[in-house]
Amino acid sequence: MLFEFRLTTEQYIERFLNAKHKLDETFTLLCSRLHNLFSYYLTSCKVGKDFDELVSLMVADRLKEEMPAACLKHVLGMVTSGDCLSSDKLVEEVLHD
Repeated sequence: MLFEFRLTTEQYIERFLNAKHKLDETFTLLCSRLHNLFSYYLTSCKVGKDFDELVSLMVADRLKEEMPAACLKHVLGMVTSGDCLSSDKLVEEVLHD
């Protein structure tokens, strides 16, 4: 049942990027919440403790922001839901077409 309510990778990163300090929240709690949201995002993208994987994921996310909408839609359509492409794989898919 919990599997059904699991968030997507996009939802995890969106929640992380859009998180705001709440009036009744200490900065210690905010830090913890941000840490957890980012950790969930990395786990959903199957990024382990490898720094190079982290860098590749962040570069891929940034590349996606710069892609024309049609190109991005095409690339994301080729990816299984919940999967994350490394920056190298993302560029490879773009160049493949």
